[in-house]
Amino acid sequence: MLRTADEELTIDELAARAGVTVRTVRFYASRGLLPPPRLRGRLGLYGGDHLARLDLIRELQALGFTLSAIERHLERIPDDATPRISRCNAPCSRRGPATRAKTSPGTN
Repeated sequence: MLRTADEELTIDELAARAGVTVRTVRFYASRGLLPPPRLRGRLGLYGGDHLARLDLIRELQALGFTLSAIERHLERIPDDATPRISRCNAPCSRRGPATRAKTSPGTN
């Protein structure tokens, strides 16, 4: 994860942290799956929201979603939404399948 909340990354650093290639980051951006970077001159800078979005895309792909389905899902997320902090220490893509909440004994 990012060392500080306001840390900014180049596209190379973002790709390395997310475990994808720079080409993949650019492809996702071209499809609108990834928000545009903040520009400093000609340099694009990415933050925690971009890293969280890449993690979400990877998790949805692992669940069998196509990029088109992911795109439709992401379109429904409000522009001012912030990434939710995961409660687990492992990256979301390495978690096991979701489990149902257990019911109390004697209930169905």
